[in-house]
Amino acid sequence: MFRTIFCSFILLFSLCQRAVYAGQYHLKGQVADSVQTPLAGVSVSLLDPKDSTLVSFGITNAQGMYSLTAVKDGDYLLQLALMGYYTEYKPVKVNEQLNTDLGSQILMSNEQGNVLDEVIVSGEKIPIRLRGDTLEYNAGSFKMKPDAVVEDLLRKMPGMEVDKDGNVKSMGKRVNKILVDGKEFFGDDPKVATKNLPADAVEMVQAFEKKSDASLFSGIDDGEREQTLNLVLKDGKKAGYFGEVKAGAGIPSQYDASLKAFKFRPKSQLATMGMLNNINKFGFSLEDYFNFNGGLKSLTGGGSEIRIDPDEIPIDVGQPVTGKVNSGALALNYLVEPNAHNRLTFNYMGNGMDKLLDQSSSAKNFIPEGSFATESKGKNKYENFVNRASVKWRQQVDSAHFMTFNFYGLLGSNKQYGNSSSENYRNAILENYLDNDADTKGGKREFGADFTWLQKRKGKWPLLKAILEGGYKNQTSKNNWRNKTVYQNPALEIKDEQYRHFLGKNINASATLTAVRALGKGYFLEPSANAALITEETDRKQGPLAMPEIKIDSLSPAFSRKVLSLNNGLTLKRNKKTLRWNLGLQRKDLWLNPIMNGQALYNKHYGYFLPFAFLERELGKGKRVTFSYNTSVNAPNVAQLMPVTDYSNPLMLTSGNVSLKPEYNHTANAMYFMFNQFDMSSFSASLRGSYTRNEIAYGRKVFANLAQQLQLVNTPYQLSSQLSLDYSRPINSIGLNLQAGITESLGQSISPINTVNNKNNTLSHALNLSFSNINSDVWDLRWGGSIDISDSRYSINREMNNLYYNYSGFAQIGYRPTAKWNFTTSGTITHYTARSFDRPVTVPVLSAELTRYIFANQRGAISLRAFDLLDKNKAVQRISQLNYLMEQRSNTIGRYLMLSFSYRLNKAGSAPGSVKIQR
Repeated sequence: MFRTIFCSFILLFSLCQRAVYAGQYHLKGQVADSVQTPLAGVSVSLLDPKDSTLVSFGITNAQGMYSLTAVKDGDYLLQLALMGYYTEYKPVKVNEQLNTDLGSQILMSNEQGNVLDEVIVSGEKIPIRLRGDTLEYNAGSFKMKPDAVVEDLLRKMPGMEVDKDGNVKSMGKRVNKILVDGKEFFGDDPKVATKNLPADAVEMVQAFEKKSDASLFSGIDDGEREQTLNLVLKDGKKAGYFGEVKAGAGIPSQYDASLKAFKFRPKSQLATMGMLNNINKFGFSLEDYFNFNGGLKSLTGGGSEIRIDPDEIPIDVGQPVTGKVNSGALALNYLVEPNAHNRLTFNYMGNGMDKLLDQSSSAKNFIPEGSFATESKGKNKYENFVNRASVKWRQQVDSAHFMTFNFYGLLGSNKQYGNSSSENYRNAILENYLDNDADTKGGKREFGADFTWLQKRKGKWPLLKAILEGGYKNQTSKNNWRNKTVYQNPALEIKDEQYRHFLGKNINASATLTAVRALGKGYFLEPSANAALITEETDRKQGPLAMPEIKIDSLSPAFSRKVLSLNNGLTLKRNKKTLRWNLGLQRKDLWLNPIMNGQALYNKHYGYFLPFAFLERELGKGKRVTFSYNTSVNAPNVAQLMPVTDYSNPLMLTSGNVSLKPEYNHTANAMYFMFNQFDMSSFSASLRGSYTRNEIAYGRKVFANLAQQLQLVNTPYQLSSQLSLDYSRPINSIGLNLQAGITESLGQSISPINTVNNKNNTLSHALNLSFSNINSDVWDLRWGGSIDISDSRYSINREMNNLYYNYSGFAQIGYRPTAKWNFTTSGTITHYTARSFDRPVTVPVLSAELTRYIFANQRGAISLRAFDLLDKNKAVQRISQLNYLMEQRSNTIGRYLMLSFSYRLNKAGSAPGSVKIQR
């Protein structure tokens, strides 16, 4: 079946490709100055004279040569533009009699255009211009659908890459921030802007590397860079409002509704977005979740791991979407900037979710004596509501003082109830099974703030920086369960009905002081001091469900931990235009104090030296090599330290370990990057390695009846390495964009099993290849695939070594025959081989959508969408861990047909000009 579907996709795309590129031409030429010296870096644009939209684009190389591909018969306007020269235009008529060599064109010098920050000709529309280190795109030069969003616009721009998940690369580098008229938009998540802002609101897109706020204020380059896009809005979008309202209903019982409204002014912006649907479509991404929760730091709570409950909020964390979800979300962003030195931002996000999950799994568990199998299944319902808000204040008090203040808060609740069962088999003979009914109710409250103060000074200490941070988290849960556990040898049945009430608190505070000492000749010395205090408390009550007034003392601890850390460091830096490096050493002293039922168990001191280094060297225009090395320490959190066994699953008992030591981590990264502005190609090679001493992991003990006991322990080490190669470029000769990548990963971990240290070595290979057509005005074609190979080896039992493959492919065909019609069909296929598993699994998903644009200016649209036409959608995951191999199967949304109507809101007006980033 996999081969049949795959071959069908290949045949369909071959036919479309031939239709798209039949009767097209490849033009070439040369550009020189008035003395016949070849000019490099000239923007060569072939324009449609009717509306000045871009048909084909190229940049001259060192010999002044250029090429233009995928050009059909017709009349065009050739535009040649270079900073410091007058822009030239030449009519070109393309047909079969045309000599495809356009010969040599001359650009005349414009002395007034030599200043990089000045526009050569007022009102002139140049599709792409390189101004200093900033690449500028004129959005009006690209033909778009009426309902296109910024993501669709970026796909058409040379030098931009947007993958099928919406991640954006500019000039080969991942875009981490998108500004709207120079201001933040919904925090730091680029996808909020690219997936929601309409493309027709954008006048210009600027791509550049943004320095940190501290660097821009102080004038001292700290080496921090962030690939950034600035969306410059049209003047008409700065008065009135714009957005979109959409509603759809489908069969058998689907619905989807959304609202987007935006109002921008030179000194303020207001945006609101809402959604309600039951088609497993989520409103916000994982980056947005981090941003609204105070970043990664608040999620760790000072501990050593990030714990994200995928059912807490409707976000896609990169895994298959499981269950059937009814979800709603509302977001609000308000920004006011009275002047260039003062900015206040307010963000609100609310999510609600109702999820039905039907899940089953099959696992092979490896032990020194052999292996055993586990079969599990369960049905659960989840209800979750979360509200988040954040306030950011940024102000430059005067020429010498700069400050920022950030506050975030969260209020949420959750419910879960359902049943599950688990069976363990040895040699296909049932050894035990567990039937479980459980329900949970919980809530969460959280808030935190940070304050940063920068002071510029005269003399040898030009900069002082102070940071204060604090946070509070409160979490409650009430769990009830009813277990029936049956053991076959010897025969034994145990029924257990208990409750457990949990209250958790986390309070953290820290202060950091940093100074910069100027040593001359670009050298700086940076001493720093930090003090932090974290207090975590848990109060647990557990007892028989029939008698809630009774608690079992041994299972109802009041446990807490306090962590005090002092960090003092010294960094030597040198920052030049083409070379930036720093070398430093930090001393970290950490006091760990666990307390059980009011009794201090110990107060241990740990001391560490933490070296770090960074190097970045510009090798030439668009070429760069970087290296970094960092060390860190993670103290065990309160849940990991608590030495009380959790009996809620009698077949898998878990407990913490009060004797755990902190983890000590080493991480090194090296990368080579190249972007060729002449052919818009990019290449990157990165090598990453990490080593962790005293890694915290579960030690496992498997009893004769196949019940298990897990306890956290410090393992000797854990190491990993990864090599990634990525290449992309437009292949003008065949009119296609190419993106290719390969990743090789090697990991080694140690997991104690029945007092034997199992050494697990995992080697993974991933290959990705995708294509898209360059000229996508009428036909928009995208297709590609990936191969993932995982090879795991176990020291405790070499017969359990496993090797498995996953293949996946995707394809999308968009066809826009006229301005009023658009047709899109897309398909994905994932194939899991049978190797190391019982059977192969193939998941093909085919969808199609037909859109008709109506009303004046095509502001309305009626769409008919069919999802999963084959009704074969499945959620499957295969997981290889330290001592088990598992396949997990979940229900998910299936075939539906939906009719929807959308209307673009647009009340135009006049306002002052756009804010452009001058570099």
